[in-house]
Amino acid sequence: MNATFTSVLLCLFLVAGTFLGPINAQEIDAPAFKLPEDKQIESWLEEMKIPAVGVIAIQKGRPIQATVLGEKRKGEKADFKTLFDVASLTKSFSTHLVLKLASNGNWDLEEPLYKYWVDPDVAADSRHKKLNSLHCLGHKSGFSNWRWMEEDKKLKFNFHPGEKVMYSGEGFEYLKKAVEKKTAKSFDHLMDSLIFTPLGLERSYLVWDDNKTPEGHVAHGTDKEGKWLEFRESRKVFASDNLLISLQDCGLFMNYVLEGADLEKDIYQKMISPVGEMKEGVGIGLGWVIFEDLPNGEYALFNAGSDPGVNAVMVILPRSQRALAIFTNGDNGRGLIMRILSESLDVGKSMLERL
Repeated sequence: MNATFTSVLLCLFLVAGTFLGPINAQEIDAPAFKLPEDKQIESWLEEMKIPAVGVIAIQKGRPIQATVLGEKRKGEKADFKTLFDVASLTKSFSTHLVLKLASNGNWDLEEPLYKYWVDPDVAADSRHKKLNSLHCLGHKSGFSNWRWMEEDKKLKFNFHPGEKVMYSGEGFEYLKKAVEKKTAKSFDHLMDSLIFTPLGLERSYLVWDDNKTPEGHVAHGTDKEGKWLEFRESRKVFASDNLLISLQDCGLFMNYVLEGADLEKDIYQKMISPVGEMKEGVGIGLGWVIFEDLPNGEYALFNAGSDPGVNAVMVILPRSQRALAIFTNGDNGRGLIMRILSESLDVGKSMLERL
C-alpha cells in the first residue's frame, strides 16, 4: 500500500473541517481491516479484465490503507489524482446535500414537493401532491428507476408515495428540481457550496466543467472483454448519477458521514433508520442501503454504483468507526469489489450473503 499517500491524506483529514464527533453512542471495537496485498489485487485485475481499481480504508478517522492500481486509460497509469465515475454513489452525496439544507432550516423533508415543482407527466395525477423528500430519498416515490423504462416513456406513479420501496433515480431527479426551484440555485452550485468546498473536496465534479474538470485524469471505462469504451462527459446535472471523484475525496466524505455529517441528530437518525425492507436483514434508509444485525452488533451504510464500464461501492460502519470505498473502471468490477469486500472486512461475508 502507498504509505506516503496515506500520511498525506491523514494531514488532509485533520485540516479538512470541524466535525461534531461520532453520532452513534454505541461504539464497538472491531478487527482492523485486512486488505489484500497489491500483488493479489493486480492478479484479480488481470483475471477479470479490469484495467484499474482504487481502494481506501478508514478506521476511527484515519486512512489506514489506500492504493490505486492499473491503468486509467490505455497506456496511462491510474494514481491518486485519478477521477472515477462512481455512478449511483452520487445519490449518497445528493442525500447529504438535502439533509444539510434541512439541518440548516432551509428545507422541510416532509413538505410536499408540488409547492415547488410538478413534472408535467404527473400533473394530472393527484398523487403528486403527497410526494415529499423522504419518499424520494428512501426510494418510495412510486416512480420506476427511469421514465424511459415505462411503456410510453413517461413518468408515472406505480403506487402511492410512501407505500413501498422501488429503486428510483427519477425520485432523486424530481427532488433535485424542487430544491433548485425553492433555492433559486443550481444543484451543482449547492453541492459545491454545502458539501464539496466545506469538506475540502477539490477533485469532485457533479457535472462536467471545461474550465475545471481535468479531463486527462478521468478513468475511462471498459466492457466485459476489457475493451476501452468511449468516455462521454456528463454535461447535465444529475442528483442520481455521474459523479466524478477521486479516492482521496471519497475518503474525506466517508469520514464526514462517520463524524455525524454536521447534521442535527434527529435528521441523522432519519437517514440511518430503515424506511422499508429490500430483503431480510437489508433495509433502505435515506440515500443508503442499511445492513442490519451484522456480526459483533455492527450495522452498515452501503451504496453501490454501476454504469456501463464502471462499478463502485462505499461501506460505512458507524459503530466501529470504519469505512471502505472501492472504485473500478470495468464492467466486471462488481466481482472484484465483492472479493475485496469479503476479504477486507469481518462483516464482509455476512453482507455478501444478503446481496
